[in-house]
Amino acid sequence: MADLPAHYATSFTPTTHAKIPANIDPAKTTLPHPFVVVVTGAGKGLGWHTSLAYAKAGCSGLSISSRTLGDLYDLDKEILTINHKCQVMKTLCDVQSEQSVAQLKKQVKQKWGRCDVVIANAGINIKVH
Repeated sequence: MADLPAHYATSFTPTTHAKIPANIDPAKTTLPHPFVVVVTGAGKGLGWHTSLAYAKAGCSGLSISSRTLGDLYDLDKEILTINHKCQVMKTLCDVQSEQSVAQLKKQVKQKWGRCDVVIANAGINIKVH
């Protein structure tokens, strides 16, 4: 490993791993069928990678949402490359809006009639006065 600055926290743990251990590798997980996952804030970062992990684990339905629909098109393509049997639903959803969240719930219920996991990843900006 290259010499990294101290603020990278590499000195906290003497052992670092470059591979996913088999016991937590989503590609080695078998989910029941059907299995539907809802991920908010899926357009970037953790939401993006969590969505891919569930696709690798074999979920049958994956609802990906973001405040920006354009962020979800590339993710949709990547999910289907990993798991071509997965039904993907892309939705605009602003989690600061009760109406938007209620609409997402309605769409998931209409499409699959169930939801097994919700990853509430979307952040909320709060103004402090």
